[in-house]
Amino acid sequence: MSIFQRPTVSVALLQTQIEQGEKERNWSGALELFEKALESDPKLVVFPEAFASGVNFIILRQMAERVPDGPTCDRLRQLATLHSVHIAAGVLEAGEDNRIFDSAVLIDPHGTILKKYRRRFLWTGERNYITAGSEHSVVKTELGNIGLLIGYDLCFPEACGAFLQSDVDIAVCMASVFERLNHNAPRLALARAIDHHCYFLYSNAVGFHQFANMRYTGSSGIFSDPYFLQIQMACRAVEGLGILALAGDAKAYLVANLHLEDLARARQSKLPFKENATFTLARESAQRQWPSLEDAR
Repeated sequence: MSIFQRPTVSVALLQTQIEQGEKERNWSGALELFEKALESDPKLVVFPEAFASGVNFIILRQMAERVPDGPTCDRLRQLATLHSVHIAAGVLEAGEDNRIFDSAVLIDPHGTILKKYRRRFLWTGERNYITAGSEHSVVKTELGNIGLLIGYDLCFPEACGAFLQSDVDIAVCMASVFERLNHNAPRLALARAIDHHCYFLYSNAVGFHQFANMRYTGSSGIFSDPYFLQIQMACRAVEGLGILALAGDAKAYLVANLHLEDLARARQSKLPFKENATFTLARESAQRQWPSLEDAR
């Protein structure tokens, strides 16, 4: 590496096609994209939400698997070990007490599942079929701090509530989002990168959900906080700053190089937002606990 080049970490997103209930066909398409993405030597590869099974209420229980010891997790762990790569992927989980969760796993290059995350935010109609999770998910890895989200979580800032205070470097959202909601997804993904001064990876699916009669329309993307790019990376403030890669509505994979060391350095010296947020929240908490006499009147 030249002394004039900054160190980077390569990441890849897979925009796979999901056919409801067709696990082997979905796996085959995902592996084809995975092999192509490996040519860029990524350190992290992201698969979409429930990429192997889809989320179809009619066949939900036939498709759901145990996590971490189900067949999809086993295959993902083998891929991570074989190719020495971190993998984030969505899995339809058969959980305890006969409940179903829309889950995601983060796997390290040794095949260890570092974290399981269950989607917290559900559509009204989903609540009869899927159980919501209740925890934020931030994982310390050798790449940096990674925050996990799934699909509909993207619409709610609260889903990322722990990311700024936890110094998340990479937020990963695995999705299989329908067309109407997905229209704004790239804007929301960029907004979350700005909110938390991090990189944001949005991996959505493509395909047609024949039972819902709606399409998954891709628009996967890799995003960065534009303020970080301006003050640390000396990028010009141009239209589209912060959009590092963006897919269309067909099967695809995206790759980008992330400046994680520069991001960590900027947090220490040039990004005051965490410090300012901490000060404000502490002040407001103190005011609630010990209101002044004037406030109490």
